[in-house]
Amino acid sequence: MTDGSLLGLALLANAVFFIPQAFKLWRSKTTQGVSLIMFVGFWLIQLIIAHHGFARNDTVLAVGYLLSMSTCGTVIGVIVYLRLKQGGDLEAIPLESIMAQLPGHLCWKNKDGVLLGSNMHYWQALGCDALSGAIGKTEYAFFSQEEANEISRVDREVMRTDKSQQVELTLISPDGTTHCWLL
Repeated sequence: MTDGSLLGLALLANAVFFIPQAFKLWRSKTTQGVSLIMFVGFWLIQLIIAHHGFARNDTVLAVGYLLSMSTCGTVIGVIVYLRLKQGGDLEAIPLESIMAQLPGHLCWKNKDGVLLGSNMHYWQALGCDALSGAIGKTEYAFFSQEEANEISRVDREVMRTDKSQQVELTLISPDGTTHCWLL
């Protein structure tokens, strides 16, 4: 069995696991204890990975995540429907709340590459004890000169062309571990 076949089966299983959640919500007619933010965050991660699959012409990855997105989206739809039907409203979900729950490393910088904010996973991967340890710094404070130059080059290219890029870099984190980062 190839890696692509294994990935395809894993994505199919992932998509199938959302279906019982949707039925359980529908039957119980309540969303108590269910986090809409978590499902929206998971859906956003799947969207990013599907986009990555399309950009790399990896059909198995892209289609698998689109299938998983559709079943996750079904759960989101049931949650929204039930909450509105029960007279509740859908509170505005701050973007920071969604990003905080995403397991990926997310950050935002100014045009000079200075870190303005990130989710917990990002600042922890940089070896910081809190977000305040990363705010106001650039990649040069955390990575080797060569690695920071490459990150900076990608950032400048995105700003220059106004087009997203997906670059995989193997970087050594401040704690000495090697990680594959998707920029």
